[in-house]
Amino acid sequence: MFGDEMLESEGIRFGAQVQAGPFSKIVEQCVLCEKLGFDSVWYPDHMVGGNPSIQWPELFTTLTTMGINTSKVTVASLATDPLKRHPSVIAQSLATIDGIVGGRTALGIGAGEAMNLAPYGIPISNLYGKLREAIQVIKLLWTASHENPAKFEGSFFSLSDAFLQIKPIRKPHPPIYVGAFGPRMLEMTGELGDGWIPFSHTPETYRKCLNGSIKKGAEKAGRTLSDIEPAFLAATSISNDREQARKGIERAAKRFLVLLPRVLQMVAPQIKHPGDAYALAYWMGRLKAEDMKVISDIAEQIPTDIALRTVFWGTPDDCVEQVESFIKAGCRHIIFGLRGKDPGAAIRLLSEVVSYFGERKL
Repeated sequence: MFGDEMLESEGIRFGAQVQAGPFSKIVEQCVLCEKLGFDSVWYPDHMVGGNPSIQWPELFTTLTTMGINTSKVTVASLATDPLKRHPSVIAQSLATIDGIVGGRTALGIGAGEAMNLAPYGIPISNLYGKLREAIQVIKLLWTASHENPAKFEGSFFSLSDAFLQIKPIRKPHPPIYVGAFGPRMLEMTGELGDGWIPFSHTPETYRKCLNGSIKKGAEKAGRTLSDIEPAFLAATSISNDREQARKGIERAAKRFLVLLPRVLQMVAPQIKHPGDAYALAYWMGRLKAEDMKVISDIAEQIPTDIALRTVFWGTPDDCVEQVESFIKAGCRHIIFGLRGKDPGAAIRLLSEVVSYFGERKL
């Protein structure tokens, strides 16, 4: 099975971003992932998203449910933001869950998305500054105590003799993965993050960001890339029927790129983007015909071969080759974004990919 080329697999981890829905569906996916050898399961922090009929349970309640129904996998957000929750609330919530599940949590955090903020009157402003300060505040609160309280004076958040009366079990604290795309965010990831977790990159642009702005930020803070776990979330369509898998991912791959103009500029610089109104941080997520036409028109200009290199698709053999290309680019934690009507079937096929890399460690 699969190719014969050898690749260093030691230290590579695999996770899945589970599909939203009723708690029973989410738990079923997590239990199956754990049974079949995955290392982590991730859940988004959404109010809305996709088809209006989809259920989006609240993040931290859902992570708790995921954790108490498993015993080994890391349960993590992908990703929350410091706009709809104060960083002290994020710190306390995750520390609580970490205690409940025995130190098996991680925090994925990003700048936020307009569709989960603007309809609820949450201001979308100063995204970089708020995210930067939030990461600092969360780390301070996870290590502060009554005897040694935290003090912090930022432009957006402040702490005055602050501490939490609950601490995470995981030491020194749960890792913080930053969803970063632009140069400033990437450099900040190198300075403050424990991990990096983007999506929609090609292996080449992934490597460029990792060895460019992230490395620069790490060196600025007296760190190296070995202090940061590079992860990659890839929308995934897997099937024993290669063409069926392709049909399930091609359009989505292009549309994801439209919503990430910084990445689109790197992978397809010839494509002209209309601006922030159609960037993920500011896009309202509305399914109005005129909005979807703009996105579709841009997406049609993106070369299919380039778009398909930003996702995982095809048979298990195909996915192994695609995963290897990101490992060679420096990724150490592969996260499959489950798609399709049968996530259980996808997890079972992806377990062949996970097993393949696991066997090569032996």
